[in-house]
Amino acid sequence: MSIERHHSQKKKTTKNKKHQSPIDITKDIVIQDKMLKGPSLQVHYQIGDAEYVKITKTGFLCVCKENCQSSISASHLKPDADYRLWQFHMHWSDTNTKGSEHCIDGKHFAGEIHCVFWNTALGTKEEAMHHCDGFTVLAMFLDAHEEENPVLAPIIDAVDRALDTEEKKAPVLGHFDLAQLLPEKHSYYSYDGSLTTAPYAECVTWTILHRHIPISNSQLNVLRKIIGHNARSLQTLYDRVVHASFHRVPKKKHAEQENNHHH
Repeated sequence: MSIERHHSQKKKTTKNKKHQSPIDITKDIVIQDKMLKGPSLQVHYQIGDAEYVKITKTGFLCVCKENCQSSISASHLKPDADYRLWQFHMHWSDTNTKGSEHCIDGKHFAGEIHCVFWNTALGTKEEAMHHCDGFTVLAMFLDAHEEENPVLAPIIDAVDRALDTEEKKAPVLGHFDLAQLLPEKHSYYSYDGSLTTAPYAECVTWTILHRHIPISNSQLNVLRKIIGHNARSLQTLYDRVVHASFHRVPKKKHAEQENNHHH
């Protein structure tokens, strides 16, 4: 999306710029919300909907078919909304300690994957940009491991092939299933924010999974061939709160590391 094309929308949707993303999710701004239920969060992915990968100046987009049927549902999303997958992309850095856009208590992770769903009940994506519930982005933090993540392999492979083409584009081959990428338990955070790339429209209900997913160093290195760092800087929270589907129990560092190995 070019900034020029959406200039008028940017003005309208972000005039007060008080709902920008990403943010640092700290203990003091998180409230457990009984309305948010981890098991209610479901990604209904139709095999084959992820059509091709396109390399951009700031990373890559995995673009879905025009009539994409893949959807998301959860207790915090409006029941009359019909969210369909539009595209997904990733954020990373040249080191494994600062690749994610969001952070938890000041800590960044190796990367972050964003699955962008738009509310088709609003008619067009352009129209959805004007509504605070126009999009929901399902975000998952990535932790670097030695072993590759086989579920991500078809996407990373397409990125690698796209880099070798003149048009910087390549089809997703093999069996890719987005639903298989999610961790087993779907505890999550949610808050109102914006797209983290132009036009930065404040039209996103963020859905951020608490549990991380693995990616290998070699898979990250393929992404780094495109660009070294593509995460937007942290934005001011203003008067927002973050809702959580779970109770945050402070854990000792060691226990956290143990947990990360099991996710």
